[in-house]
Amino acid sequence: MRLSVDRLDQATQDSEATEQEARRLYELVAIASKSLVLGFLVNSLHRMSQRSGIQYDLEHRQAFAKNTRLILETIEAGDVGKAHS
Repeated sequence: MRLSVDRLDQATQDSEATEQEARRLYELVAIASKSLVLGFLVNSLHRMSQRSGIQYDLEHRQAFAKNTRLILETIEAGDVGKAHS
């Protein structure tokens, strides 16, 4: 997951690259959760949104990367309560 978050940080200049890495990251979270329901949900949402044409501006992509890094650091620190919020 850390490598994916690192790649996400590097991809913020490119909307498509950010989207692809975000999808990979969500898949990794689903796998790590060992939840079949979450796995099915992530795959379904990816299929539904794959060609939506939605593009986020640079500010949103950077904020997403920053917040994702904070979530990962919270998980790595073992602060489950904070990671849920």
